[in-house]
Amino acid sequence: MSSRSLIPSWGETFGDLQSASTVEELWAVLLEWHGIRGSSVWEEPYLLFMRFHRHDSTNADMTAALLCTDHRWRNAAHHLIARLADSGVLDSEQLDELADWFSGEAFEILLETSEGGHRDRASTVRRPIWPPLRRWAAKHEVARHPERWRDVVDASMLLPSRDAAATVAGVMDAAEHVPGDQHGVLAEMGLNHGSGTVRLAALPILAATSGTDAAIDVARRDRSAKVRAWKPVPSDTKRSPTGGRPSSDAATSSTDTSSGQPSLFDV
Repeated sequence: MSSRSLIPSWGETFGDLQSASTVEELWAVLLEWHGIRGSSVWEEPYLLFMRFHRHDSTNADMTAALLCTDHRWRNAAHHLIARLADSGVLDSEQLDELADWFSGEAFEILLETSEGGHRDRASTVRRPIWPPLRRWAAKHEVARHPERWRDVVDASMLLPSRDAAATVAGVMDAAEHVPGDQHGVLAEMGLNHGSGTVRLAALPILAATSGTDAAIDVARRDRSAKVRAWKPVPSDTKRSPTGGRPSSDAATSSTDTSSGQPSLFDV
């Protein structure tokens, strides 16, 4: 009988993730302390999600939430949430639920888990919400309910500055859903925001309403070097609002072709 360390090693955690036979067992692993370092490889949590939910969407929103809020994949959150939302597994109600969870102060919910099929337990889960998740949630909310865009901006004022900026940037990302006669107000609000992330997200709105020359002129006078470097780019349907999502076949092909990429399980 092999003994396990008090804090599981990366190898033990890898084995636990891969050996989970039910989604409840997977949840239990995700809630335990582990020995895995952070990773920006979004395919790994995505494939875990698809393993349990490709043909069964029951509680898929919960699995998605636990994967997206796990600190081991915090650097992949912007790609992961976009890929999960586009997977076709989550229905509109589940996506709305995720957006609600990712809009609050923290993600907290009572969860039933099991360990190896031997013991069930109820856990109160409270996890941080990474800024890319808030940005996605705000965009989703405005896309579903364009008339609420001001409410989303107002609600962001109750959040810490980094989270508030991500939320307002998400509203900017959803500009195409906002009535055209409100684009000028939306752009002005974004360009006057204290966060460079928000101002950067507002520049395409200004370009669409006032022309690219006007947007470039505003960008060049910005106090942020990143904003000053902004250049208009042609629309790319393969990109997500939060920054370059791989194409729909990437999750499958990447596991065969990306052996040279850093992996969650590299040590």
